[in-house]
Amino acid sequence: RFKGVGEECKEERMRTGDVAWEELTKEEKAQVWQAEDQVEAILEQKRREEDDWRRQLKEKPADLSWVQGRHFASYEAFCVGRVEATLKATGNEAFRRGDWDEAQHAWESGVKMLLALGTLPDEAHMLLAVLRNNLAQLFVKRGEWNKVKEMTDKILSRDPRNQKALYRRAQAFFAYAIWDKCEADLDELLKHHPDNKDAAAMREQVHRKLGRDRRSLGGKAVNDIAPGLEELSSDGTVRKLRIEEYGEGDPDEKPKWLKPEWLTSGCEKVVVTCQMIIWSHGGEELYNSREYRPRPDTKQARDELKEYMDMVNFLDQEAKKAPRLVGDFY
Repeated sequence: RFKGVGEECKEERMRTGDVAWEELTKEEKAQVWQAEDQVEAILEQKRREEDDWRRQLKEKPADLSWVQGRHFASYEAFCVGRVEATLKATGNEAFRRGDWDEAQHAWESGVKMLLALGTLPDEAHMLLAVLRNNLAQLFVKRGEWNKVKEMTDKILSRDPRNQKALYRRAQAFFAYAIWDKCEADLDELLKHHPDNKDAAAMREQVHRKLGRDRRSLGGKAVNDIAPGLEELSSDGTVRKLRIEEYGEGDPDEKPKWLKPEWLTSGCEKVVVTCQMIIWSHGGEELYNSREYRPRPDTKQARDELKEYMDMVNFLDQEAKKAPRLVGDFY
């Protein structure tokens, strides 16, 4: 009558850990040994890290001189003071001596430490803007205009009149020949900071690019690619492509999307790119211009292609276009 009462099957005891070693199968014992090895490896790694940390403390004690004589009303204020006195100062010194990698690491570490506070006090926001402006200047030196715009956008979203951020974002727009947005940033900058000579000089260059110093705009010549693109498409990108399938349209008929004013004497050149695919009668793809372009062989050629892709994606983003695929560049 009471046979089996209080007894549990092996599966139930395995879940609670109430099982004898002898009850385990060979495979289950192997799993236990493997788990023990993994735990031991993790513990050994932690022990090595702790030994390294202790050795570093002995070799190079932490510099707490910046704390002396200062009083902090909150933990947030302490963190702001720490970032300013250590990471910001370290990045500034590295930047002055030309070590851009160390400067970037120090400033980005400061940004992460501030953002980890969650709700930031005003002094943290001010320091955050300084660090991001420093990073933007570093990216200007490297010509990484996408990152320049990313940093300055974050600053200007909170402080739309920030002088350095407006100027550096204008530099990015200038580099990508987005003259209208470059001019807008410079106008905003000079409205609040009229003594900025660098911004005034850049705006004069933008006005010359836009042709606004000409009394007559009739028959405007295309002096560079940006005004040419503006004549073709006001959003800064050219995506004028008509696909003709077999049996549709007259090859000799002028395309309806082509505007006559684009071909007047004021325009020097119109470039249309398209993808070409050739199929056999049986439906086999014989040639695809997107697929058959060879991948660059040298590192320099690959870097140039990457830079070109970044520029196109930047323009597409500004024009609120869908991102392109990697194959679009081949």
